[in-house]
Amino acid sequence: MEKINKAITTVDASDYIKLLEKQHDIDLLTKKNDSKDHYLMLAGSCGVLLLVIGWLIWKNAQHSKRKKLQLEDALALVQKRSEEKDRILHIVAHDLRSPIASIMMLSNVIKKSDNKEETDKVLQYMHTACNNSLTLIAEILGAAESNNNENDVQETIDVDKLVNDSVELLRVKASEKKQTFNLQLNDKEKFFIANREKINRVINNLLINAIKFSNDNKQITVTTSAENKRVQIAVKDNGIGIPERLKDKVFERFTKAKRKGTMGEPTFGLGLSICKEITEYYNGSIRFESKENEGTTFYLEFPRVDPPVFHA
Repeated sequence: MEKINKAITTVDASDYIKLLEKQHDIDLLTKKNDSKDHYLMLAGSCGVLLLVIGWLIWKNAQHSKRKKLQLEDALALVQKRSEEKDRILHIVAHDLRSPIASIMMLSNVIKKSDNKEETDKVLQYMHTACNNSLTLIAEILGAAESNNNENDVQETIDVDKLVNDSVELLRVKASEKKQTFNLQLNDKEKFFIANREKINRVINNLLINAIKFSNDNKQITVTTSAENKRVQIAVKDNGIGIPERLKDKVFERFTKAKRKGTMGEPTFGLGLSICKEITEYYNGSIRFESKENEGTTFYLEFPRVDPPVFHA
């Protein structure tokens, strides 16, 4: 029995030692796994942090890029305005100097002349020179005002009434060249929203150009129409037309496409650029069709709106 007990005790001790060794191995593996988990969590946190830092860097780069583009656009606009002012000063110096010098010279002729017929002729020249100078000044001021949209009062405009009023005001001017207006208004209601004074300037400019570039005894057709969500104004002349080489320059400021009228009327290259700026500001569009020596048709289009409601 003693031998048997000794044998059992020896076996139990040996098994217990092996069990402890296994438990120790398990503890070591557990510690290793815990360390790995900590390392993984640390690596994950570092990865997330790197992603956040990368996103912030990208966001900042995008913001800086937008700021840079905005500054470049602002600088380009300032440079463009500066160039326009330089051109305006050049035009003022060149185109106003000549008529002023002519007026001074003609005034001296009047002082020395006793011939009434000669005096009347000289006065007519002076009147023309003054009128041309005032036209230039008006166009320069119009160009400045077209960019100034402060205190812009907009209203619902009746197209037919606006066009009819403009045509009636310019009938006398057209009669100087024995020209007539053919006004075609259909029965559809045509309204759009804009500043009345500025749109009136656009229509007057197109009508004056039609008079200027048409020969005597010609007819100028003005049409208004409405299609779906747009209203249209068309001014058609039978004048000298626009050559192909100049068509892409017509709406440029101080354009080189400017030409004198059929009776030598001056053109300063500002009118149509102002028309385009004003029209597009009120979500409209302007285009033209033209054949040299046959005539030109300008089209204005604006978003159509319902007529205003008047309450009793």
